[in-house]
Amino acid sequence: MIAGTFSTPISRLPFLNSLNRQVSALELQNELNLSRSQFELLRKDGYSPPSLSAAGHKPLWDVAQARSFINGWLRGAETVLSPGKNWVDLAKAGQRLKIRPGQVVRLIIEGRLTRIGKLESENDYASIHVRFEELENALNLPDAPGMTIEAFALSVGLKPPQTGRLIKKGHTPASVGRNPKTRARQHHMQEQDIIDFKENFVTLRELAFLRGQSWQSLGAALREHKIAPFSPDGFDYGPLYQWTILEESGIAHRPKSHEERR
Repeated sequence: MIAGTFSTPISRLPFLNSLNRQVSALELQNELNLSRSQFELLRKDGYSPPSLSAAGHKPLWDVAQARSFINGWLRGAETVLSPGKNWVDLAKAGQRLKIRPGQVVRLIIEGRLTRIGKLESENDYASIHVRFEELENALNLPDAPGMTIEAFALSVGLKPPQTGRLIKKGHTPASVGRNPKTRARQHHMQEQDIIDFKENFVTLRELAFLRGQSWQSLGAALREHKIAPFSPDGFDYGPLYQWTILEESGIAHRPKSHEERR
């Protein structure tokens, strides 16, 4: 956990958790029609982290945030009346191809699956369907030269347009490569690009996770200390903060790299 100090004890900060229901792992699974095995596999792949987690306390998940992720995966989905053999849900896709659900989710986020289906009148995890043949073909494609901007943005807690703007304005580097499916040239985040980003910036979600507190309470604390999101030119880059500003204010310190810890 990042070392950091606030003049106001965390226990006295104004919590906004009442606005978004925090639930246990089992309750979240019931809410999203998500089996325990699928939930645990997604957690291992980093797709379902708790919104509130601290040592000695039971982790909790934000239902609204979880539903927002699923809605993002279902963006532009076509209605599936009868799945048949061509449409498969994520659990069945994993069973048939011996892969984890996180691999399918990543393909959806990266736009490498062009046809996403949704069961009629449903809007939960079990309703997500993909075309089996397209999934097979996507898995056989050569790896992309890095994470797509959309995949990277979602992984750190930003919106893709915000991350794209950050790159276009020259605030963080990105590499250019060809999309393995469309062959179009586009920005990707390679390993060094991601390292450079994390050396300079941290998102509200990532900082909350590192501090072991909810993003709502952390956001309130940052506003109390008049720490504004990064925006030197007036553009919207999302809930993004510079480590230098956080460190100068005594709010938090960037975690040491692997080499520094050795």
